[in-house]
Amino acid sequence: MLRILRNIRQSLVVNNSNNKDKSQPASQTSRYIKYALGEIILVVIGILIALQVNNMNELRKLDNIVETLLPQLKLQVEKNLVNVSDIAVQVDEGYQKSIGILNNMKSNSLELPQEQLDSLIIFTGTDYVLNLDMLVVDQARLNGTLSLIKSDSLNKYI
Repeated sequence: MLRILRNIRQSLVVNNSNNKDKSQPASQTSRYIKYALGEIILVVIGILIALQVNNMNELRKLDNIVETLLPQLKLQVEKNLVNVSDIAVQVDEGYQKSIGILNNMKSNSLELPQEQLDSLIIFTGTDYVLNLDMLVVDQARLNGTLSLIKSDSLNKYI
């Protein structure tokens, strides 16, 4: 494109030097219009290139956001899995103690001392609270960065 405009400009300079003696305003006007159109086209192409570079830069920034979000999500899920496994262990212990109490009651004989039976009954009445850390997901929802994740299956699970 630049080569074409350079050729047009050189031909205009050559024609202008050849036609100095002759005054032909119509041909000069057409030459200037051609040159102006060439300049306009060059500016438009420059603007389009700048817009493309800007779009690529914005996409790179969004990819960086996703690259920082995914490890944070992974860490959050790992912490939540640890919490769930801890609660599962506690619930299983409570279940086993409840089975022990039930078996003791079925036999109609108190194999366990009253104090131990009381502590087992109190333990089975314990409330289990599962505290999941959802801070990263909540912030990503508020920021709108969850929509940047391209994996449909990951979006579905989140």
